[in-house]
Amino acid sequence: IQAFGQWTPQPYLYAYPSDPTAYPAPPNLTNNTNLSAIFGQYQVIAYYQSFPGCQTQELQNAYEIHCNGDIDGLKTALESSGLFSFVEKAALYSPANNCPTGCPNPVNVNDPTPGYQLDITEARCTWTITKGDPKVVIAVADTEFDLNNPDLQGKIVSVTGTNGTYVHGTPVSGMIVAAHDNNYKCAGLAPDCRLAGYVVSGPVWNSVWQAYLDGHRIINVSWKGAGTNDMTTALAVKEMTENGTLLVVGAGNDSLGAPAPYSAYANIPGVIIASSVSDDGSVHEWVDYNEYVDICAPGNGVATLQAPQTWGTSFSAPSVCAAAGLILSVNTCLTPAEIEIILKASACPMVPHPQVQPNWVGAGYMNMYQAVLLAQGRSGTLLQNETWDDVTYVPNNLIVPSGITLTINGDVKFSEGAGLVIQPGGRVNLYGTLTNSCMGPWDGVMVEGMAGESQYTAGKHGRLYTYDGAVIENALTGVKLIDGGIIYGKGTTFKNNGTGVTYAPYSNFWPFQVPAGQFGQPRNHFGSLSNCTFLFNDDFNNASLIGAGVDMLEVRGIGITGCSFLNDRTIKNPMSNADYGYGIKATDARFSVASLGIGNTYPPSSYDHTAFKGLGYGVYVGTAQSGTNGTINTADDFVNVPYTVLQATFTECIYGIHNRFVSQGTIVNDTFNMGKLPPAGSLSGNTPFTNIQVGVFIEDGANGFELQENQFIKVDANVEYAYGTYCQNLGWFNNDVRSNTYTNVEAG
Repeated sequence: IQAFGQWTPQPYLYAYPSDPTAYPAPPNLTNNTNLSAIFGQYQVIAYYQSFPGCQTQELQNAYEIHCNGDIDGLKTALESSGLFSFVEKAALYSPANNCPTGCPNPVNVNDPTPGYQLDITEARCTWTITKGDPKVVIAVADTEFDLNNPDLQGKIVSVTGTNGTYVHGTPVSGMIVAAHDNNYKCAGLAPDCRLAGYVVSGPVWNSVWQAYLDGHRIINVSWKGAGTNDMTTALAVKEMTENGTLLVVGAGNDSLGAPAPYSAYANIPGVIIASSVSDDGSVHEWVDYNEYVDICAPGNGVATLQAPQTWGTSFSAPSVCAAAGLILSVNTCLTPAEIEIILKASACPMVPHPQVQPNWVGAGYMNMYQAVLLAQGRSGTLLQNETWDDVTYVPNNLIVPSGITLTINGDVKFSEGAGLVIQPGGRVNLYGTLTNSCMGPWDGVMVEGMAGESQYTAGKHGRLYTYDGAVIENALTGVKLIDGGIIYGKGTTFKNNGTGVTYAPYSNFWPFQVPAGQFGQPRNHFGSLSNCTFLFNDDFNNASLIGAGVDMLEVRGIGITGCSFLNDRTIKNPMSNADYGYGIKATDARFSVASLGIGNTYPPSSYDHTAFKGLGYGVYVGTAQSGTNGTINTADDFVNVPYTVLQATFTECIYGIHNRFVSQGTIVNDTFNMGKLPPAGSLSGNTPFTNIQVGVFIEDGANGFELQENQFIKVDANVEYAYGTYCQNLGWFNNDVRSNTYTNVEAG
């Protein structure tokens, strides 16, 4: 759970009561004597349900506890009380410490009544980045739209419906797109965006739904909760947000803590309930503040096209819509939920009020400048070591140069065409997630080295370290190692990349004069892949075609231990085995596949076996240096490229291991589960692409291999012909096939 906190100097707690007496008991914090004593000891100041009205069952029992005492001590005491099934410290998004933050050259305007909204949102600083993109059209469902107003000339692209007589829609629209610096009244917060008006003549949701059907990504509803709290509306809102539409609703103009007629849909990601902030960052006492408010924005005496000072959350909502329009102007890839997160993560703290609970003002008040900076993201070359904990957007290439280390703990989202480049001597530590922020794939990580330099020489090769729980997904190539770039991957998931990790040609060598005679001698490639998962599934609609989990060309000594290679994607209209992908594809490359020992004993008490499932080729080894008659060009340094596959499991692969031309391979103690293959497309039923399955296929002059102590087991499923070992056109030297077990296959 990501929390956007107000006023509390340290993270608060999420607690899940398990005792009926441990729940809040207004007006008391609790009626449980023991719990009351704990609350007193740790100065608990607030205890309430975290997500009222939520549909997720687990969250329905989540309660927040805020205190002025020792938060860690409180957590321990609650865990020991026996009154809660689970207690955790909330991960706090801290609002900006200094609001406003200012900028070097803010944009000045000559509008006679600009209003405090330009100052408290830092609009003038925001406009140094963008004033809006005319292609970003914000929909407003309201009473009327004055097309003759000088501040709205050329701003409204369409009006659906017949204007009413009550003037409300025009000043609401002006908060968003009123012309700036034209010496007339006020300026909109997103003056270069455009607006589509929808006149409300019946239920407001009819107009909102039409705006959604017309494809608008931002819709403003300056009506108190749109006057509904039913689940049918909530389902409609959920469809809108899940299909790319942000909905911003005014909180209402009743009183502090007034009942909220929008609770049914308020907590849907991509719905923002906006209340008001005054010019000094304080609350506005006669508007609604409650637990459903997401953020506050100008609404207490704002300058509008109607009057120099106007009040109400009807103007807070369009202020938020304007900020959302500017966010989309600099980053078109963002989803409604991501826009909401950005606005909250960049918010400023409200001035405390004795009658307002901390969660009644949402994340605080909107800082448009910081929000746009966050949405704009980071690109270019880093100049110093950095640690990224929160969501970061990267619209263009991000470069980590020599001597710089970037540590990533949060999510980093890349636009199409953007990637992460680690130059020689640079380093990235990945604990979080690298993913795409648009519909299509991003470029991936490129780790650069120096072709003529040894990896033993410091500062000559980029390094990527990935740790347990890290994810690299939805890229053309997850990681590409160039000229000796290095990856140490541990416990990392490579998901729906065209290829997970690619090793480009590089020959490491010994660069030292001692011991004698070793200078310049080949050495193994630095790096390893341990306990990693390479997954292809249907989660990413615009994923590249399946390439390989690991693809290597002319490298030596690549170690792969305890990894999983899994294809669980629906393959539509397959044309060849390769359409189901490769687990490992090695061309003129030396590598080893082994199990990962678990525990601290030797031998280990158990193992994580490297596993291959659902692939066209679990492991493919071959050479690019073959002659027309199948012979090998022995002048190439990488022709004799022995490989090892030990203790691996192969399940539902068309070919478990396919070896062409490569000599001295070792295939020992592996298990090939045969008889079943993935279906050929979603409409094929259980029929596989081919009715032939091979455990190990060795051909074309392969010499000196060992195929020993393996298990080939067929079950009755959808494969007609299962062959354990298939060999043809072998070389003549020491080919050992020994002590393998074949069960129920058509031929051993």
